[in-house]
Amino acid sequence: MYKSLFIRGVLPTIIIIILFSASVFGIIVPSFERSILGQKREMIRELTNSAWNILAKFENDERSGIISRAEAQKAVISQIQNLHYGSEMKDYFWIHDTGPVMVIHPYRTDLNGQNLSDFKDPRGKRLFVEMTELVKRGGAGYVDYMWQRKDDAARIVPKLSYVKVFAPWGWIIGTGVYLDDVETEIKNLRRNIVLVSLAIIVSAAFILFYLLIEHFRAEYGRVKSEAALRASEEKYRMLVESAGEGIIMAISGERLFANQNILQRLGYEAEEFAKLAVDDVIVATEEEISAGGPYYKKLVNGETAPRRYASRLKTRDGAEIGVMLSIAGIDVQNRRGFIAIATDISRSRMKDIVQEKVINDLQSAFMNFSQPVGSICEKEPLSFSESESCAAAVKKMREYGRRSAIIKRADGSVSGILSYEDIFDEKFMDLFVKGMPISEFGSLAPPAAVKSSTMAFEAARVLERNSFRPLLITFPDGAKAGVLDKDRLLMVQNYSPAVFLREIAMASSPGDVQKLSRRLAELVRILVLNGVKAFNVNHFITQSADAVLERLISFALEKLGKAPAPFVFLVMGSEGRFEQTLKTDQDNAILYQDVPAEERAAADEYFGGLGRLVCGWLEEAGYSSCAGGIMAKNPKWCQPMSVWKNYFAEWITKAGSEELLKTKIFFDFRGAWGEIGFADELRASLRENLESTPGFFFLLARDVLRFEPPIGLFGNFTHDGSKGSEIDIKAVMTFIVDFARIYALRSALSETNTPDRLAALQEKGVLKEASYDEMAQAYSYLMHLRLLNQVRKYADTGAADNGVDPYSLTSIDQKMLKEIFAQIKHFQVRLSYDFTGMSERL
Repeated sequence: MYKSLFIRGVLPTIIIIILFSASVFGIIVPSFERSILGQKREMIRELTNSAWNILAKFENDERSGIISRAEAQKAVISQIQNLHYGSEMKDYFWIHDTGPVMVIHPYRTDLNGQNLSDFKDPRGKRLFVEMTELVKRGGAGYVDYMWQRKDDAARIVPKLSYVKVFAPWGWIIGTGVYLDDVETEIKNLRRNIVLVSLAIIVSAAFILFYLLIEHFRAEYGRVKSEAALRASEEKYRMLVESAGEGIIMAISGERLFANQNILQRLGYEAEEFAKLAVDDVIVATEEEISAGGPYYKKLVNGETAPRRYASRLKTRDGAEIGVMLSIAGIDVQNRRGFIAIATDISRSRMKDIVQEKVINDLQSAFMNFSQPVGSICEKEPLSFSESESCAAAVKKMREYGRRSAIIKRADGSVSGILSYEDIFDEKFMDLFVKGMPISEFGSLAPPAAVKSSTMAFEAARVLERNSFRPLLITFPDGAKAGVLDKDRLLMVQNYSPAVFLREIAMASSPGDVQKLSRRLAELVRILVLNGVKAFNVNHFITQSADAVLERLISFALEKLGKAPAPFVFLVMGSEGRFEQTLKTDQDNAILYQDVPAEERAAADEYFGGLGRLVCGWLEEAGYSSCAGGIMAKNPKWCQPMSVWKNYFAEWITKAGSEELLKTKIFFDFRGAWGEIGFADELRASLRENLESTPGFFFLLARDVLRFEPPIGLFGNFTHDGSKGSEIDIKAVMTFIVDFARIYALRSALSETNTPDRLAALQEKGVLKEASYDEMAQAYSYLMHLRLLNQVRKYADTGAADNGVDPYSLTSIDQKMLKEIFAQIKHFQVRLSYDFTGMSERL
C-alpha cells in the first residue's frame, strides 16, 4: 500500500514541482524578459513613426503650397519641443539632421544648432554620427548609448533609442527608453514570479501531506464501500429478477442486468446480456437524438428529460420491439444508474403516443430559441441528378428514411428539392409509374436558401413564406450545409417567438398589431431570464420590429394606393444594426427612385403621407418618436436617391459635430422593406465618398475618443448624477459600437451589426484574435447586463431605461465592469494611433 501511495501520489507531485520550477525559471522568466524588452523596442518604434507623421503632414502642406518650408519646419520644431509622453510626461523626441546638426532637443538646448560630429557619450561613442550612418544604410533602426536621464543632467544611464530619417528635409527624428527602467521592471517581474512559485511549491507540499493522511482514510472507506456496493447491487438485482414486468437496470454504465421477462423477449442469456452496453439494447429515438442524446443518460446526469416515453428495444437478432419505458434514477453507493420498466405497446398505440407528445410539446414547450439552423438541418441530405428516375429516387428516400432530397443539374448546381409531399403529387405519381426521370417533374423550383447561422424562428418565417417547401441551408461562403424541412424544424423550433412573429404578419388591422406588440416585453423577459444569448434576444426584438413595420407598411399602401415610384423603407441606429432592446425609439427614413422634376411634388406628397401614417402607427404600437426627428414622417428624411447621396457626401465633407452625429445614426442603415437594392446602391455611394475623403476618419475618430469610461482614478465608478448612482450602460456600449463602425467603414465592410463587424474585422486581420475576443465578450456581457436590467425595471415599473446601479451588482459583476472599462481605454489608445497618429486619448 505504501509503495502504491508513493508511486501514485508522492512521486508525481515531486516530478510536477521539478518540472514546474524548470519551466518557470528556464522558460517562462527568460521569455517574459525578452517580451518586455521587445515591447519597449516596439513602443519606441511606434512612437517615432507617429511623430514622423507630424513631419510628413507639414511637408505635405509645404508641397501643396499652403505654407513655406521655413514655416513648416518651424511648426514641426514647435510641436516636437512640446511633445512628451510617459507616466511623468518627461519622455521626449529630438531631431537632428544628417550633418549631424541638432535641430531641436527639449532638454539639451545647449546642443540646438550645434554640429554633433565630435559629440561623444561617456563611453566614447559618437552616437549622433552612428545614428546618421544607420539611417543612411537602412532608413531607420536602434542605437544604444549613455545619456542623461530625462531632464536630470547629473544622472547618466544606458539608453536605447529608435531613429528614423525624414528624407525630404534630411532630418532624423528619434525617441528612446532608459534601460535601467527596463531592468527594474524585469527584476520586479522575476521577484514576483519567484514569490508566487514558492507559494505554489509550499502549497503543493501541504496538499501532499494532506493527501497522505486522506489516503489512509480513503483506503479504509473504500474497503467498506465495496462491501456495501456488492450488498446494494445484490438487492437491486433481486428486485429486477423477481419483478413481473420487464425491467432493465444499469449502474455507472458498467453493469447491465435484466429480469427473465426481458431476457426472453430479447433472446439473451443473463451472462451475455451483462456484457452489453445500454445503447446495444435501448434504441435512441429521433426525438432523443435531436434533443442531444438518450433520455436515460440525461436523467442519470441530473438533467431534465421525460421519465416516461415511447421507445424501442433491440433483440439479439437485430429486430426492434416497441415499448413504453418508465425510467427512475438510482444511486448505489454514490454510483448513478437507472431502472427502466419496459411495457409492450402496439405499433398503432406507439403512433398515437408520439402524435400526442408532439401536440403537447407544441402547446407547452418553450423550445431552443438560440439554436441556429446549421446545427439542426439534415447535414448529409440525399441528392440525385435530374436524370435519375422518379422510381429510383423514391426507393432510395424510403430506404434511408429521408423526407427530402436535393436534385442537381448536370453541372452540379441545385435545381430544386424533392419533398415527401411531392411524391404524392398526381403528376409525379404518373411519372413514377412510367419510369420517367425527375427532370420531367416541372413543379420543382429553385429552393429558398438561408445561412447556417440563421436562428430557428427566423427560418420558420422563411419556410412559411415559401409554402413550407424545404429550405437549402448554406455556409457563409455559399457552400451547401444541408436541408431543412418543416418536420425537422418542429423538433427544435422555438414555438412562442415563431408564433408571435407569424401573428404579427397575419394581423388584420393596425390596432391588432398594436395589441400584439404589447406582448413583446413579456416574451423578452422570458428569453432573458432563461439564459438566451443577448445576441439572439437583440435579433428577436429587431425581427419583431421589422415584422411590425412590414405589416404597417402593407396597411398604409392599401390605404394610399400604389406608390408613384419604387422605394425602400430604411431603418437606422439600433434597428439597422439588429441591436434593439426594450428601450428603443424610431430611426427610419424613406428612399425612393428619382423621378422627373414635374412629378417630384406628387412623389413628395405621397411618400410624406406614407411616412406620417407608418410612423404614427409605430408610435401607437410602442415605438416612441425619435427626439431628433429622424423619422420617415420628417420631409427631410423622405427623399429620392440623388438627395440621399448628396446628404452622405455633404456630411463626410463637412464633418462638423452635427454631421458626425448624423453619420453615427444613418451609416448603420439597412433596407427593411421594399427595393432592398436601393440600400445597396446607397452603400456603394457611401464607400466611394469615404475612399475619396480619408480625412473624415480623423475627425470621426476624434469625436469617438471624447468618450470617457465611467471609472475614477482609484477604480471607483463615476456618474453624472442625473440618475442618482446609476451609470448609462448604453453610453458605455456606444464606444464599442463606434469603434466597430469606424473600422468597418474604413475596411468597406457591408455588415451593420456590431458583433458581425468585429468578427469580419478579425477575419480580415484588422483585429487580432485576442483583441476580437476581448471586445466581443465585453459587448456581449454589457448587452446581457443591459437587457437583464431592462426586463427587471419593466416588471417593477412598466418602463425600461439604460441606467444601471453598479453598486447593486455582485462583486463579480462589478469587477467585470471595471475590467471592461479598463479595456475600453486600451482600445481608445489603439484607435487614436490608427486614425489620428497621436499617442494620447482625446
